[in-house]
Formats: sequence, C-alpha cells, structure tokens
Amino acid sequence: MLSQLIGRVMLIRGYDPDRSRSILDRIPAGRWGVASDLGGATVFLASPASDDVSGVVLPVDGGWLGR
Repeated sequence: MLSQLIGRVMLIRGYDPDRSRSILDRIPAGRWGVASDLGGATVFLASPASDDVSGVVLPVDGGWLGR
C-alpha cells in the first residue's frame, strides 16, 4: 500500500526505481495499492452481505498473496 508514510520513507531513504520495478513486477495488479483500494472491502464488511463472515483475514493486496 503506497501511503503517505511510505512515500515519506522513500523520500528520506531515497527512491530506488529498480527496486520499485522489481516489486511491481511481482504484484499481479501491476501497481502499488492506494488507500481507496480498501473501499470495496470496507463496504462489504460493513454490509449485511458479510453477516456470516468472521475470524478471517481479507487481504486487499493486488493479488500479492495469490501469486
């Protein structure tokens, strides 16, 4: 997830485009996640459709865990 905090750390430590590309090449979505990507999961978990969902981890990771 590319957050403001991660963006700041990248500025402090120095942005390495080669490392970034090597990570992005392994993410099935092909891009860094952003905060708004959590919206769909949040709406689902807050809706009656998730009434029987409990005790699970719902990854919102662009497919990283499924690769």
